[in-house]
Parts: sequence; C-alpha cells; structure tokens
Amino acid sequence: MQSLETLSVERNSLTGSFPIEGLVSLQVLKARENKFTGTISKGLFTPNLTEVDLSRNEISGTLSESVGKSVSLEVLDLSANRIAGTLPPEVGRSSELRKLKLTGNGFVGSLPTELGDLAKMETLELAKNLFSGSVPPSLVRLASLSTLELSENDFEGSLDFMCINELPFKLFTSDCYGEKPEVICECCTLCCSDVADQDKIVCHQH
Repeated sequence: MQSLETLSVERNSLTGSFPIEGLVSLQVLKARENKFTGTISKGLFTPNLTEVDLSRNEISGTLSESVGKSVSLEVLDLSANRIAGTLPPEVGRSSELRKLKLTGNGFVGSLPTELGDLAKMETLELAKNLFSGSVPPSLVRLASLSTLELSENDFEGSLDFMCINELPFKLFTSDCYGEKPEVICECCTLCCSDVADQDKIVCHQH
C-alpha cells in the first residue's frame, strides 16, 4: 500500500472513519459523496500529494497545520463536511494550490494573510462558514483568481481593494446586499444578505 499513488472511491455509500495515513506515495485521493466520518489525519498531507477531494461527507475535526507539508498540492476540496476551527496559515506553503474549496463547513476566525502567497490560486470557495473579521488585502496578489466565494460568513469591512486591479472574476460573492450589508463590495458579481433572523439567504446580481 505504501506505493499506492491514486485512491478513488467516489460516490459510494462507504461509512466509518477515514484513517488515511502512511501512504507516502499517494498523489491523488478522491472520496467525494460518501458517508465518511471522523477527522482528517495529519499524516495525509505528504509532499507527493497533488489532489484531495473529500467533499460531501460527514468529516469533522479541524484542518491540521500539516497541510503546509503538501507543497505539490493543487486541489483541496473539503466542501460540505463538518470541519471546524480556523484555517491554518500553513496553507500558504502549498504554493501549487489552484483550487481551495471549503464551502459548507464550520470554519471560524479570520482568514490568514498567507492566502495571498498562493500565486497560482484560481478558485477560492469559502462560503457558508463562520469566518469573521476583515478579509486580508493580501488576496489582491492572486492575479489568476477567477472565483472567490465569501458569502454567508461574518466578514466585515470593505472588499473594494479587490476591485482595483480588475481581476478576471467569473464569480465573486459576498454579503454585500441589503439595507445594512456586512461588507462593501463594488465589483462583486453576486451580493447576498446574510441576516441571522431570515429564513433564507437572499442574493442579488450586482
């Protein structure tokens, strides 16, 4: 098993914890749309890893700072799980990252400024979490960014610094809609109203 390079078990009804560890040659892990529980092992993140898709499971716990050891990682999709805690600044060491998808979890706290070090980032999906504070201006350095989803969080302040360089956004969402928007964003393509006492989220094309 230590020589295994690709593990694909997508779209099954697999259950139980997901104790992937010790697979030092693993490059691609695809296990989306199962019923895996438990936490993500620190040992998953090795230098050879290039793609991880664990989306649409029931994984909990936190994202370990060991993610920074995966210096070849290009895609990390953990969306639609139950992962909590903060986004570790060590993620900025995964310099090959093109897609980071964390939508639909329970991440909290501020975004690390180190996200701005991910120069190859194209897709950054952080919607439907509990992130808070100001979005770091370092994100303006992501010249290849085309999708940035920040809506349905607790961010505050202005995102207009992202409008200066005319980044080629196909989709840019935030909570910038309503009488009292949480953030200001003149170049968002979709503005949402994330109000706690609403029955549903209302979004409006900007």
